[in-house]
Amino acid sequence: MRHLAPSFLAIALVAGIACSDDKNPAAVAVITIEKAPDNNGDMQRDTVLSTLAPLRVLVLRDGAPASGAQVYWTIARDSILETTTTTDATGTASLPLTLGAKAGDFRAEAALGPTVNARRVNFAFTALPGLPVELRRISGEGQSDTSMAQLSIDYVVQILDGHGNPMPDIVVDWAIAAGGGSISQAQSLTTAPFGYARTRHTLGAAAGEQTVMASVPALPGAQPAMFTSIAVVPPPPVVRLTSRWLLSPTAAEKVVVPLPVTVRLPTCVLPAGTPASAGETTTIALGGILLNCFV
Repeated sequence: MRHLAPSFLAIALVAGIACSDDKNPAAVAVITIEKAPDNNGDMQRDTVLSTLAPLRVLVLRDGAPASGAQVYWTIARDSILETTTTTDATGTASLPLTLGAKAGDFRAEAALGPTVNARRVNFAFTALPGLPVELRRISGEGQSDTSMAQLSIDYVVQILDGHGNPMPDIVVDWAIAAGGGSISQAQSLTTAPFGYARTRHTLGAAAGEQTVMASVPALPGAQPAMFTSIAVVPPPPVVRLTSRWLLSPTAAEKVVVPLPVTVRLPTCVLPAGTPASAGETTTIALGGILLNCFV
């Protein structure tokens, strides 16, 4: 038996005897292989480390069960494992399987010889992840943008079982923990093949750190994953004064005023949206500063 990847699959072998034809050694027999008609073990699904029902094939010689025929098995996914068994008196060869710790889809081949041209049949089986045990922060931490802006990168978490296998279809709850703002979805599902769940954060109005928390209802004792980003409040606009503008009580070239304000010349528009008529002098109070608008 040759093991190329014994870490993901344990196989119990079934012993047998060599193939022979005592009645007519010179005859050329027609030997075929097929899946056993009943309980052949194809398309099984179970969690990692589980024992599956054996894979079973039927070998026929000239249409009759062939005892003592050698069957070559190949199990493949990321790596390959090869072994052989022999048929019993009913022409059946069996391969018991115990799954390893790696989740995924596997395929198996049973052939009448080691060459690529040998007659063969194919099987498939799936190892499913175990129970969720770990919530891991993947990406999106430490971003920075102006307040009220949506961040450019999603917050992403991953759910793993006890063997490091990613887990799809696990519910993740998202919530604002500090600083305000909003999130694109308050609940999401992890997806195959990496077990990722995600949301997008829109920052609140306040400057400074803003935090979003990810938690998993299926892991009540696990620490939540925290994502902190920085909201930066933009500086107030600079309004450049012209000859039509005076800063009371003295003249100035420019003044810093808070939003909202719109200045058009020759019309002066107030923050409340009421324009001053031409030829009038209007006093605008902005942050404690009086602006005289001459239009």
